[in-house]
Amino acid sequence: MRKLRNVLLDAMLKSRAKQNLGPKIDFSPFLREEYKYTLTLEAMKLLGAGNGAGSLGSLAALYYFSNKAALLGAIKIGAFAFSLGLLIAGVAVAALLLGITNGSDFLDKANTFEKNTDIPETVLNHGLASVIMLFASVTFAFVSFLCFCVGMCVALYAIARFPAG
Repeated sequence: MRKLRNVLLDAMLKSRAKQNLGPKIDFSPFLREEYKYTLTLEAMKLLGAGNGAGSLGSLAALYYFSNKAALLGAIKIGAFAFSLGLLIAGVAVAALLLGITNGSDFLDKANTFEKNTDIPETVLNHGLASVIMLFASVTFAFVSFLCFCVGMCVALYAIARFPAG
């Protein structure tokens, strides 16, 4: 198996050398470096869509099952979790966009200096703010995902505990 892998890697390297693309191997065209932030943004939008659908479903369930008191507590907890997840997903998207903006601003200004020691502190603060915002966006996205999981668990509990009828 290793021999086959080495043959395939050598063939890919030779193919890239013929195309003057350098020795870098790109195994997956949709996971390239330039798509990293785009895919992260799409994942955060998907979290927002899931939490939004859960919020709407919970509101519909509150209306539809308003005469079943045993279900109302679980539905309200699910609605709260989904709504909180939706709010946090919005904050995560905003933090990601701020992080990308600060990062590009930092790179634009930092590339004008010859030495790294010549970069002023205000420019370095843009880079630090970018890192902090990107970390915050991932953290908020994770919390939003946890809210989605809580909402789904509560919904599954309500379905299992109170069957239709």
